[in-house]
Amino acid sequence: EIGVRLVGSEMCIRDRYQAEMAEAEAQWPAMDMTAAVVVTEEMLAEGKDLYMTNCIGCHGPEMKGGIGPDLTDAEWVHGGTFNEIQNTISKGVPEKGMLSWEPILGPQKVQKVTAYVHAAGGGQ
Repeated sequence: EIGVRLVGSEMCIRDRYQAEMAEAEAQWPAMDMTAAVVVTEEMLAEGKDLYMTNCIGCHGPEMKGGIGPDLTDAEWVHGGTFNEIQNTISKGVPEKGMLSWEPILGPQKVQKVTAYVHAAGGGQ
């Protein structure tokens, strides 16, 4: 096993990584992504706010696309079910330039954006 220590550092990179991962897991506990989601008006409103903050640059304020695809039509490249949309937002589409949003937003906020996109867009 190789450990790299930085000069003047108390932790090696591996230890720092493990500590950061434990902190992230405490802050954003893993969610059961297959469980049924009860969508509330509050969830949709929060999802819309998150969409308007993070998604309009590529998908536009009306969800009609631009850099990213149209989210209001019936054509869903990566699937239009709630779980498929959530997976796309969570993991991103790096080859198309879409970030993986789960590490940035956390699973609860991803679920809220998913609910908004699914309800307001063309999700199945």
